[in-house]
Amino acid sequence: MLAANLGAAFPVADLGVRQTLDRSQMAVAGLGQILQDFIIVPVNVDDDLLALQEWRRILVPGGWLILSVPAYQALWSQHDVANAHRRRYRAEHLRSLLRRSGFTPVRITYFNTLLLPGVALVRWAERVRGDVDGNIRIEQAELDLQKRLPKWIERCCEEMLSLEARWIRRRALPAGVSIGAIARAVRPTAE
Repeated sequence: MLAANLGAAFPVADLGVRQTLDRSQMAVAGLGQILQDFIIVPVNVDDDLLALQEWRRILVPGGWLILSVPAYQALWSQHDVANAHRRRYRAEHLRSLLRRSGFTPVRITYFNTLLLPGVALVRWAERVRGDVDGNIRIEQAELDLQKRLPKWIERCCEEMLSLEARWIRRRALPAGVSIGAIARAVRPTAE
């Protein structure tokens, strides 16, 4: 939620390759210190490497970047289109992007792991029905995000995600619907 709010309040998520900001512009926006020290963004940009390099430029050395991205291109669906995703990732690819853009990955883990079998089954069923090729309208995909499940199913999902959250405090998960990453802006070496 904070990531979405930050992206909406300040155009970092839309920064991409179209514009750059300096610290004085960030101060005028009222979020300068937060954005210099700590950025939380989804990666919904066309050129993810260039966007990460720009976010690295904005962050002070040693500042933190927190990302949450969708995992596994095979899970692509209208849900991704409705959320303006450009691609889905694998953990190693994300780790490589972070390093190439001037970040030190501190923690990368898959999450929403317990939801993976169900999501994979739904994606497979969509492909069998031909829904991935656009037979489901974007408006319907957006509505699907707002559907309420029976309370007992929602409670089961909440318990599963709570269990998963406790697990990833200590260990990375090997697979999941999403990937979370915490990275630190590399401090320049003394010359």
